[in-house]
Amino acid sequence: MFEGLELLETAVMILDERLRIVYVNPALENLLDLSGKAALGQTLGNLFSGTRSLEDKLQKCLREERGYSDEAMPPAPWSPKPRIRSLSVTTIRRTSVRRLLRSSSGKQ
Repeated sequence: MFEGLELLETAVMILDERLRIVYVNPALENLLDLSGKAALGQTLGNLFSGTRSLEDKLQKCLREERGYSDEAMPPAPWSPKPRIRSLSVTTIRRTSVRRLLRSSSGKQ
């Protein structure tokens, strides 16, 4: 379903309209030490603590059918490895998938 995303070095997570994880690519699995299979069907709050602010922003994007970008994110309290430096959210109109969450780790 998302074969092309498997090859990206950019970490990608796809959430449905209820903010449940429907896909994570290998780059995100590596970034967060996360099993994609274990993450499927989970919400961010189920997997990580401190995601309420992010979830609120994602719900707002959903309601307004718009994207969101944050290029200067503070360390993510919900990430076991706080390496996420920027975040981009894109709304996708699709029957089962409405949210694409991409995070890039930034090059050091």
